[in-house]
Amino acid sequence: MCSQAVIDSLDTDPAFRDLLVREDAAILHAATDLEQANEITRSLDSQGLLVPGAVLVLSPYSNSFYAPLDVAIDRFSLQKWTSVSMLCAYLGAQSISVEILEDTETNTSVKFDAGGSRFGVGASTKGASKALKKFMGQMSLNDTYTGGQFNIEQAETFLETSGLVGDPVLRSLIDARSFSGNMLAQRRLTIDLSKETQRTVEAALEIKVPTFMNVGATFEQAKKSLAHYRLTLSVTFPNENS
Repeated sequence: MCSQAVIDSLDTDPAFRDLLVREDAAILHAATDLEQANEITRSLDSQGLLVPGAVLVLSPYSNSFYAPLDVAIDRFSLQKWTSVSMLCAYLGAQSISVEILEDTETNTSVKFDAGGSRFGVGASTKGASKALKKFMGQMSLNDTYTGGQFNIEQAETFLETSGLVGDPVLRSLIDARSFSGNMLAQRRLTIDLSKETQRTVEAALEIKVPTFMNVGATFEQAKKSLAHYRLTLSVTFPNENS
């Protein structure tokens, strides 16, 4: 988001003119009439995200969810984790417990004991990166459901609409629960929470932005905040015959 003067400068600067014509990037004029703006722009304003100098990126899992570049990895990784839990709910899961949370960017991890549902409880954080500790404090480590009737059709639809259709681990979980003979009772999964987000953030960091837009600090902070989260979890399902 910037002033009209900055936009005019870009238009006449051959070094950055391509920024204006990129299909994957847009510059919002600071004096935009929000009443005449599109729904997404008004939504960003209502969330307090439309501030001068803000650099926002679109979630790989939603066409309407944006986050500031320097916190996008955490925000979108949490979004994927929430979707994983919801998918398990559609499949009739009874409980979902995180066993290991890793930051492969720093090669550090945190292991959890059974029932360790809060930061610092049932977990050893020694040697974990600062980013990993912060991320761990934002997520639910154990979700428990009543283990109701599973719905494969809804799970399939959710996988597609949540942007997770390309994740082979989640696809295999649906396939396993679809088998009506010997019903899956428990599975241990390793899920990459940041794969899709990392591509989005890396693409944003490659954009050449003029120094007079005063967003250099945001890009530098985003580079320092790079993390890549992976988790190992256990999903249990109720005995359908009990």
